[in-house]
Amino acid sequence: MSTALKLASANAPPSATLSDLTEEFLWILRHINDATDDDGGEISQEMEQRLAAVEAALPQKIDGYVSVIREIEACAEACSREAARLAARGSSWQARAAWLRGRVLAAMQALGLPKLKTPLNSVTVAKNGGKVPLELTRPPEDLPGDYVLVKTVVDANKDLIRAKLESGSEEEREEVGRFAKLGERGVHLRIS
Repeated sequence: MSTALKLASANAPPSATLSDLTEEFLWILRHINDATDDDGGEISQEMEQRLAAVEAALPQKIDGYVSVIREIEACAEACSREAARLAARGSSWQARAAWLRGRVLAAMQALGLPKLKTPLNSVTVAKNGGKVPLELTRPPEDLPGDYVLVKTVVDANKDLIRAKLESGSEEEREEVGRFAKLGERGVHLRIS
């Protein structure tokens, strides 16, 4: 027995899922379309009752879903705030560790200790790896040509392309249509 038939026999009980209600609603609509074609436009009393039951249950079910959605969104917001708070706290601890590391480095350099071994740790004053730091004494615009790297950023003029596709001449739409097209707007659920 299909879910739609089970729901119909129970007149869409409140325990029906949103999927069950949707399936039942669509089944009823298909049946009504078939019935009106066969019976000259008449809808049976049973179909009207089933449709009324689904129409009555659907708003309650959707309200339940919206309540759960809002609860989940509240939890997500609380998690985001907590993550931001913990990230700030983590940054604070990192800054403290860096400050203490700097104190140990300064002390070892002042004492001329390149290495120190304790029962718990081995500490070494080491030179940084990688390229030797470079400090420019003049802004890049004032450097001789061979010492300047010019970077070009290429990007599409999307506003112009959109304008030509939406309201340009037939010729402009055809030209732009060779390399671009307008997409479909998506949909979303707005809860208010």
